Amino acid sequence: MKIFCLLFILLSCSSMSEKQVMSGQIRLDQGRKVGEVWNDSLSLKRKTWFHGMKIEFDNYFGHITKDSKFMNWFGEAELAFFNDCSTIVLSLTNTNFHHVFANHDIVNQMSLNNFSKISAPVFIKNFKLHPEYRHWNLSMYEPKLFCSTQKINSLTLSIPSYEKTEVRL
Repeated sequence: MKIFCLLFILLSCSSMSEKQVMSGQIRLDQGRKVGEVWNDSLSLKRKTWFHGMKIEFDNYFGHITKDSKFMNWFGEAELAFFNDCSTIVLSLTNTNFHHVFANHDIVNQMSLNNFSKISAPVFIKNFKLHPEYRHWNLSMYEPKLFCSTQKINSLTLSIPSYEKTEVRL
């Protein structure tokens, strides 16, 4: 029994140095704006980079298509800007951890994928008012919007000392 316990402890400690990326997904069902309610859903794909048991970086990515009812969350001036976008991505970066990989690094990673960060305060405000925002504890994440003039189906993320990770949009 002692050998089993010792072996278990050694194996547990050895996995603590592993670097791995975990994936997940959540959905925001229904949207609303000024009395209008729609039954569309916004899928957010999660990527979390671990070093052992410690989270190094945590991010959600959501693809907002032009035919999505969630386009209603953009203000008029924002919509005019988004007409030139072929692909729109909402990124949520966790701000509660002391990361080696800083929040602004996601902007660099998106740039490498042919995206530009854009300002859309009306969309962000509407997003934060959605009931699922509180349910999924998304207040710990900083929302950013990105636009690409190209049709892009996936992102390739290169976090230092981790294998490249793909996020299908």
